Amino acid sequence: MNWNDGVDWKRVLGDHIANPSLADPGNTRPETFTATMVFLDSAFELGCEQQVGQGVISRNGLSWATLTRNMIIKRAARRKQRLPAGERDLVRVGEGAFKYRWPEMVDFFICLVKYGLYAPRCTAALDLAARKLYKSLPKVVAGEVSRMQLVDTAASIDMRLRIRRAMYHIFQLSLVMECAARGDVLKAHEEFLREDAERWIPVYDEVIRVLGLTLRAGVTTRDIHTIISGQAENIALRVVRTGNDAHLYSSGGVAVLTQVILIVLAGCFDHGDGLSLEQAAERSAGDDPEIVGPPR
Repeated sequence: MNWNDGVDWKRVLGDHIANPSLADPGNTRPETFTATMVFLDSAFELGCEQQVGQGVISRNGLSWATLTRNMIIKRAARRKQRLPAGERDLVRVGEGAFKYRWPEMVDFFICLVKYGLYAPRCTAALDLAARKLYKSLPKVVAGEVSRMQLVDTAASIDMRLRIRRAMYHIFQLSLVMECAARGDVLKAHEEFLREDAERWIPVYDEVIRVLGLTLRAGVTTRDIHTIISGQAENIALRVVRTGNDAHLYSSGGVAVLTQVILIVLAGCFDHGDGLSLEQAAERSAGDDPEIVGPPR
């Protein structure tokens, strides 16, 4: 796996590993960084296996929170065998190497949460959704692809990622067994969501520019992202909680997230009436006959 895929692991893990250089892909001894990621990826594999009932579930049934140092070290020894031969011979994943990085298991668990947020296997779909949007924009302008098709393609990719991430998050919550760790885990999630917004807002801005759309007064692309991502997270959590992906689709077979996005866009964009979002909502509800706009 290409762990050095645009993620600043030294910054992400630095506060909860014995030395930030141990999480630095630019370390003068690259096998040091690789060993760090093998430990984290091994624990992640174990947690995911337990999540779907493939692993050995401990008696209290708390999944990821039950992972022990010995379990992780044993899996890391197996995971190491997937590395190229030259690299494999240099990487050290024994108990000493683990304790050197994380003298306290609570710090390892916090790093594991961050790994679940930022690992390429968890975020690659985000870039794919954005690339699909950019690639399809000229086709929308040319009339080859409808705006609904544009939205539905991106929404379908986005939902697959969110469902996967929701599965991880539910079990990440079980890692927060100590009050001392709770604040750090919540901070990690807050920072990740902020960075997620910063990746998506330019995408929204480009879509608006190319399609010649105008936002209603008081509405920003950040607002749109907050609304859509919040609804998407709720849909994903419902799928994970029930184990049923029927919640992804409406009775008409259209993706629910696509409908959410279209509803949001219908309200957030000025279609020539010059009204604010609140005024447009009042007119739609028939609550303010004084508001004058083009006939509906």
